[in-house]
Amino acid sequence: MTDRSSLRPSTAGQRPFLSTGTATAWIGRIYASPGNLLSRFCRGLRARQAVRELAALDDHMLRDIGLLRTDIEHVVQTGRFPGECS
Repeated sequence: MTDRSSLRPSTAGQRPFLSTGTATAWIGRIYASPGNLLSRFCRGLRARQAVRELAALDDHMLRDIGLLRTDIEHVVQTGRFPGECS
């Protein structure tokens, strides 16, 4: 009968597949994912609400705050007016 340990390749002097730091980082990402997903979902809801509210304003009111109707999506998504430097 053959000893099974002799059939495995030697791993002496090799690094483990996942180091402790890498494993900890992956575990942190896995646990953080649901929070990130919920956060992104809520951010999307707020953005859609802002678009609806701005779209409900008439053109005169939009012009008073410096917006055109075509700029609403851009301003809500980026927080900047078109052509504004970062």
